[in-house]
This record gives sequence, C-alpha cells and structure tokens, in this order.
Amino acid sequence: MKIKVISVLLLAVIALTLSGCLSGSCYSEEEHIEFMSESMREKLLKKGVTDFYAYPLYNENDEFEYCLFECEPSGFAFSCVRNMPFDYFYADQYVSFIEWQRMIVRDTDAETLTYNGVVWAKDEESSFSDAFYECDEYGEFVYYNESPFKLADVLDQRMYLLKIYNGHIPAVKAENGKYINLISFEEFEYRSEYQEIEYEYAFPKLKLIFFMKDKLKTPNIFGVL
Repeated sequence: MKIKVISVLLLAVIALTLSGCLSGSCYSEEEHIEFMSESMREKLLKKGVTDFYAYPLYNENDEFEYCLFECEPSGFAFSCVRNMPFDYFYADQYVSFIEWQRMIVRDTDAETLTYNGVVWAKDEESSFSDAFYECDEYGEFVYYNESPFKLADVLDQRMYLLKIYNGHIPAVKAENGKYINLISFEEFEYRSEYQEIEYEYAFPKLKLIFFMKDKLKTPNIFGVL
C-alpha cells in the first residue's frame, strides 16, 4: 500500500512538473493576494488585529512580490510572495510593525535641522549614521503605527517596496519617472548597486528582513502559491 501511495504522489509531482506549474508565477496577482490574506489572517488575529486590508506591492523590476496588510485597529505587516513550493523548510515569510519613525539623512554636525517645515533631530541611541528623526512641536520624537503608504495617502496608487542593503524603501513613482521615498519624501533614482553594503546608510528605509514563520515539518507538495 505504501508503495502505491508513493507512486501516486510521484506521478502527481511529474504531472505538475510537465504542466509547468511548480512556481508562484503560475498564479495571478489576485490569487496570490487571496492566498496570502488567508495565510496571514490567523497570524494577525493572534496579534490583536480585528480586520485588515491587503494591497499589492511591486519590486524594483516592477514585479508583484509583496503584500501590504493595513490592520485595524492599528499596525501593519508585509508578506513576501512564495515561489519555492518544494523547499522542505519554506513557509510564509512576513514581518509586522507596531511602530516606526520617519527620518532623513544629512551630512552635518548639527544636532537639529528643519526640512519641509518639520524639525528633525539626531537620536543618540540610533546606529544609523547621519540620521535625523522627525520631532513634534514639543521636540519629542514622533512614532507611527500606520504604514508609510497609508500615511502618504497613496493606497490607490501603484506602490513599491525597493530592496536596498539590509532593508527596503517604501516608494511610489513621481511624474518624472523617479521614485519618491515615503519615509523622507525625497526623490531618487533607484540603482541595483544600492543593495550592496556600501549603501547601508545612504537612504532612509524600513529595516525589513523577511524571515520564515511556522516552518513546515514535511514538504507541502501541492503548496505552490
């Protein structure tokens, strides 16, 4: 009986291979979003989320690669599209945020500065070189629990999550074709070399490192999304 079962599974794998549907690219953007939303639902509910809305995010090659989850009553999360169905230890990759800070980078010895009508100050506890963090009218650092996309009111636009060294830049495109960094609201041109270590402190970013959650103990043969 075991031999027959194994034979059936092998035939199924061969059939899937011949049909060319062993990667996430076989599925539509809508199907990915639906699958990822269902996969994330239990995880987010455990964090106290009552509801959420999912949005597609695109990489530096204009390819759909991530999902943004705007949560209620607060918070947000990102999830990465799955493209490795037969990896024994591959499971949903995601990161979630409770709060974050907006910042700009300036090469100056000043402790505070004003940019776009906002006061920015250095944080002695920050490891980010030449970083200035947004302050409120009382000089206190400002923290957010909504995503940069929602705060910038761009949820109805094509949104990007661009890889740079040790993080990602949330962005949208400007009319001139450049990107707008939604953390600093500065325009920039993206280059692939920004993923190299010498650019670690070049741009304000979200420190996103996608990690595997709930590792599979056995291969999910039909989990191709």
